[in-house]
Amino acid sequence: MIDQINIAKRSNKLSEKNKNGDYCNTVYLEKESILIATLADGVGSNACDWKASQMSCDLFTESFQTSKEKNIRDSISFAMDFTNTQVLNESGICKGMKATFVVLLWDIVNELVYYVSVGDSRLYTYQNNQIVQLSNDDAILVVRRKQDGTPITVSGAVVSAVGINNAMGSKALTYTVETLNLGDITGFVLATDGFYDIFTDFNTEMADAFNHISLQKGVDKLAKKVNDNQKDDASVIALRYNPKREPIRNIYATMEDFDTKKTGSTLVVTTHLIGELEQAIKEKNSEKSNLFISFVEDNNLQIDFNQYDTFIKLMFENKFNDNAVYQRLVSLMKESR
Repeated sequence: MIDQINIAKRSNKLSEKNKNGDYCNTVYLEKESILIATLADGVGSNACDWKASQMSCDLFTESFQTSKEKNIRDSISFAMDFTNTQVLNESGICKGMKATFVVLLWDIVNELVYYVSVGDSRLYTYQNNQIVQLSNDDAILVVRRKQDGTPITVSGAVVSAVGINNAMGSKALTYTVETLNLGDITGFVLATDGFYDIFTDFNTEMADAFNHISLQKGVDKLAKKVNDNQKDDASVIALRYNPKREPIRNIYATMEDFDTKKTGSTLVVTTHLIGELEQAIKEKNSEKSNLFISFVEDNNLQIDFNQYDTFIKLMFENKFNDNAVYQRLVSLMKESR
């Protein structure tokens, strides 16, 4: 069952910090066919942000599995309450630690998703080539004050900052276990503010990452942009149904009408096109090969390095001696690194 889902994740520590205050993980429960994705961001103004985030993720997953509740929803509530209590009761130098937290449980067989979010770590859906925020932020605008309690001002304007008003480790934690039918949804994103805040248009950038044949490569490209402008620990998990290479009745008509900005099936078309190009190479058909390569170039379709390597190996295996096709594939392979 897990083979049906692509999983990509990155968690990058801010260079000047000793430890990463973010943490994320995925666990697949084979017997139940449930994928659990957890992501947390330790609140930096409190002690031990790194420990708060890791405990939140790991304890939730462990306690969900050991819960004796009769259904998934109640097991989630049990795990949330247990985890919050453990984080809240931490003593010593880590007393008072907190973490924003988001968890998604994907019931693959029943095509249902359960999720909870606290704080400003977010959950997004991917559907029809669009990323849409699903969770709501638990955050308020706080006026920054001097030690004497008077507001800090700059050029006459009061300085404010976003403050988290709900997090793991809170005495009065509030949360709701939400349920979602998959329908046409084909993917999800979990991200901390250190990741999504870097981008002017996070939703568009993330949707582009989903159009890569290799989801991990798409996420890695975004992570590089984050690294170049990083201001906080930054983490993301992306989950996507594996694209199926289903027949397209008329590939040429599809190519003629194709528009990356309008179609919601960029990945499906790309996946199908790979099969068509492989077949053209096996048939030693230069015209078809060049046509498909041009389509990839014109629409900036995301095909990874290993797939181009496969194309080139197929040329040698089938003694397809077309230097123009070979050079174009080599050029695209270099660009895909």
